[in-house]
Amino acid sequence: MATPSVKPTSEEMRRTELCTKPPRFDEDLVVETDAMTLARWHLGEIEWNEALRLEQIRVFGPRDLARALPSWNLSSTSRIS
Repeated sequence: MATPSVKPTSEEMRRTELCTKPPRFDEDLVVETDAMTLARWHLGEIEWNEALRLEQIRVFGPRDLARALPSWNLSSTSRIS
């Protein structure tokens, strides 16, 4: 079964930040995941901690920033523990 393609709105594109190549400075955090997992979390279909436990999301960087990262997604219904 094919997954339907959903294009973001122009407003969503203006608010989106995605690094496709390394910035010219050190990263505060590095997140490794796939687009589907990121979308599922953003839509509230998977909890942040569940995705971490299942290793669908991996975060590298200072622990305090890594723990705060889920709260930066204001659209997500996920809660940090």
